[in-house]
Parts: sequence; structure tokens; C-alpha cells
Amino acid sequence: MNIFDPLYGEFTISSLAEKLVLSPEIRRLSQIRLLNSLTPSLATLGELRRFSHTLGVLHLFSKWKDKNSSGFSHDDIDALEVAILLHDVATPPFGHLFEYILKEEQGWDHEIASSELFRRHYAPENSGHQIFAGQTPRIYRTLQKLRLSNVTIEEILQKRHRFSPLIMGSLDFDNIDNVWRMAWALGLTKSSSSAIELASTITVAEDGGLVVPSTSRGLLLEWAGLRKAVYEILVFDAHTVAGQAILTKALRVAIKEGVLSAESWTLTDEELLRELSRHSSTKKLITQQYLGELPKSLITIQLKWQNTVLFESPHEVIQNAVSSVLKQVIKGELLVYVFKEKGSFSKRIVLYDEFGAGEEFGDTTRSLIVYIFGSENTCRQAEKRTKEIVSELLSVLQSNFDDVIKLTGSALGKETNENYRLFI
Repeated sequence: MNIFDPLYGEFTISSLAEKLVLSPEIRRLSQIRLLNSLTPSLATLGELRRFSHTLGVLHLFSKWKDKNSSGFSHDDIDALEVAILLHDVATPPFGHLFEYILKEEQGWDHEIASSELFRRHYAPENSGHQIFAGQTPRIYRTLQKLRLSNVTIEEILQKRHRFSPLIMGSLDFDNIDNVWRMAWALGLTKSSSSAIELASTITVAEDGGLVVPSTSRGLLLEWAGLRKAVYEILVFDAHTVAGQAILTKALRVAIKEGVLSAESWTLTDEELLRELSRHSSTKKLITQQYLGELPKSLITIQLKWQNTVLFESPHEVIQNAVSSVLKQVIKGELLVYVFKEKGSFSKRIVLYDEFGAGEEFGDTTRSLIVYIFGSENTCRQAEKRTKEIVSELLSVLQSNFDDVIKLTGSALGKETNENYRLFI
């Protein structure tokens, strides 16, 4: 099968992948966005789907296979290719956004669900459950006919195999395609050559440790720089985060009222929005705000991470604490959204060079980001009381100005953090 991709151009997937890629489990990803929300400001990225991402990961794997397959058994290589196709199949609608809520509210895990889907244990009845377009999963039976090792595939998916870090590690085929694909959609790069070269050079030691040749350090730096640039946009784009905040609020309401559950992960993006639009408690949030007029960003504050009880608390606890304090300062409805950032802008990677020498690359960033949204009228109020709002935020979060990494929002008069110390 020939694939035509905006990032890599035309490429061909293997006969094994072709037998599996049109199964309902994989095709469902064509209805799941790569980004966690609809967004008017990052429109191209907002329409990319995880199906194209999966095909891109397959392409990077094929380039790696051309250079590295001789060192491994044919059965293990086939198992890795199947695992690549399967490792994201349990991605819920709107990806990590719904995933994190399901994990926090109900203990659900998408990697476990992917493994269970492969073993057909993903629903109470265990068989005959429709996964996409009225069809039941087919991959398990297809693999039985091909006589591939289900045991090895499961070991990779459950992070118990030497190959697991190649698709579930700090630097892997999935991550490389994700960074370059998003960067392309954001206009940050037009070339995929470095992505292909980097994916081709990484491998794993016998103990599963990541191996990156010393000659590829420049590629590693390019990946890290591009990744940081991508996430600086994603994390601080006001319209994108506003959409995520509204959708998160609607999802939490729906879960609490039993409209959605852990089994809802099999829905597509549009099916989820239809469910939320039909429910009386979430209809207005979706139709008038999420799909209509998004709230305006008042203040976004990024703080150095602290190992305090509040920072470690569930997102809703932090949001409620902030909301309670700000209600005493500003009249009108506020929407508070919290992001516990860990490794978004930079991550620490432990690796080996081609001679077996170990080293560390980069540092893992960690911070707490609190977003405050409101109406135009609320924003006008906030502009007059900015200093008080910032002071109250820092107080409730048990922080001070030395802990502030970034401060932006319309309440500051402009989208910058350059002059926030004027409010001291």
C-alpha cells in the first residue's frame, strides 16, 4: 500500500502492516485528533488525526529496520511492527485530555487498555464488542492466521521487552514523528530528513537501554529544540487552552453524572461531542462555548514546581482553591484550568553511546500552570485589579514572585511576562 503523507511524501508500508492497518481498531484512529482539542488558532494541527501519525511511526520504523534488523530475530521485528500499530489503539477521544481525566477519576490507563484490546479483554463481555463503525476487532484473529507470536507482542506493549523503549520510551519512533508532525503543522519546519535520520540511528541495548551514537548528538539537540518550540505554543496558546478548559469541565460533569465512563474511550471525537451536546448539564458548554465563543484569557501564571500538598492534589482541588479566592476579588463567572507540566519543554534522557558509555541528556522541566478565563466584562474588571489578583493567586498557591516563570493574559494589558514585576 502506498501512503501519501505531507511530512514524508510517498512511502510504502509492509505487507504485514497492510494486512492490519485497515482493521477497525486502527481505522478508528482516523477519527481521533492528534491534538487534544479543537482550536481556531492552531487549525491545521487541530485537524491532524492519529491514524496519519501511526502511519508516520510505521515509516520511521521501516527506516530503522533497513539499518538495524540484522541484529534481531525476524519474529521480534515483526512483533515490534505489530506493537507499533497497536500501542495507540486505545487512545480515547481527544487523546490525553480525556485520558488524564479517566485516569484521575476512574484509574483507567490507555496502555493497559491497548493490551486488553489486543487480548480481547477490553469490555465486560470480552468479545463481539463494536470498536468502530459497527465492526468488532479483527487484529487478534488476523495474527493467529499469520502465526505471529502474541506473547512477544504483549511483552512489548506491557513494557517487558527489550524493544518496548523504541515505542514507549523518552525518545522513540512515536515521539519523533509526533514532534516533527506537530512542528510541520505549526509551520516550524518543512523537512523530515532529521526525523528519519534520528529514528534510523537510535536502538536498544540488551538491557533495554537507549543507544544513541555520539555522531547523532546534533540530531538529538534538534529534536529537543523543536520539541520545546512546539510545546511553548501548545501550552501557552490562549484559544487552544480555553477550548481544553471548557471540554475538560464538560467531561468531568459527564463522568460524575454517569453519562460517560471508562468504557467511553471507544468513542470517536465527534461521537463524544454528540454525547455531550445531548446531555442537559453539558449541552451549553459544548454548543455555546466549546463550539461557539471561547472565553477570554485573563491571566496565565506558570510557577516553579513545589512538593506541597496543594501542588500534589488533584486538579479539581487546585482549581476550586483558586476559584474560591478569586470570587472574592472579581464578580462574574470564572473558569480556572490547571496543567501540571512535567517534561513538556525538556526531559532528562538516560542513554548510551555506541561504545556503551552512559550519559544523561537534558533536564526534565516541572511546573504548575494555572489559567484563568472569563467573559469580556470580567476581563475589564480584572484589568483594574491585576495586582490584587496576582497577589491572591500567589498566596493561595503558597508561592511568591521568585517562583513565577511566566505571567501572561489580557488582564496585564498585553500578552507578555516582561513587566509582571511592576505588580509587586
